[in-house]
Amino acid sequence: MSGPYLMQRQVDVVVAAVRRWLGEPASMRCLDLGCADGVAEPLLAQHFHQVTAMDIDADVLAEARARHAAANVRFVHLQPALPLPVQPGDFDVAVAFSLLHHLDADARRATHAALARAVRPGGLAAMLEYNPLNAAALGLVLFGPHDRGSRPVLPRQVTRLYRDTGWAPLQRQYLLCFPRPMRALVPLEARIERWPLGAKYLCVARNRAPRSGEAG
Repeated sequence: MSGPYLMQRQVDVVVAAVRRWLGEPASMRCLDLGCADGVAEPLLAQHFHQVTAMDIDADVLAEARARHAAANVRFVHLQPALPLPVQPGDFDVAVAFSLLHHLDADARRATHAALARAVRPGGLAAMLEYNPLNAAALGLVLFGPHDRGSRPVLPRQVTRLYRDTGWAPLQRQYLLCFPRPMRALVPLEARIERWPLGAKYLCVARNRAPRSGEAG
């Protein structure tokens, strides 16, 4: 689900969550981990002061860089099994679109822990994943051309990972209940966002790392 319409919907809910829990994102630094083809980057760049997009696939990243270059977007190639090339607290917000189901349990935990280092104390993480309770989304994860062999992730698993790696869960909602031809019905999603109907879900958490000068 990386088409422009679907990605726009996902970015919209991320930005709304940032405004709800942290404030106006125009002055914030955002990390997009596992950016793949970079469809999200121009959309994120409209809202955030700076966007850093990271991926381990050098070829896909080069294509993303060529297609989605912008003054406030930079693309970084990740080396597998190495720490994120960032300093502690470099970002206000970290987001991952459909990343976790590609990882095993240990890698998921390591990813959450790495983001807790990369995001400043009090900053946010937003994980968007396919909803395994939605038949179409589950089929895509299990049999889709880019997802075959991956592992569906339940919202409660993401919440547990947050808690185990220093994050305080704040918000969970389901989205993408309506395809593009039915986009006029999107405003209704606010009424059913707690029901596991949408193709994807969003889990947001705050970094509980102590601020400078606070006891650990």
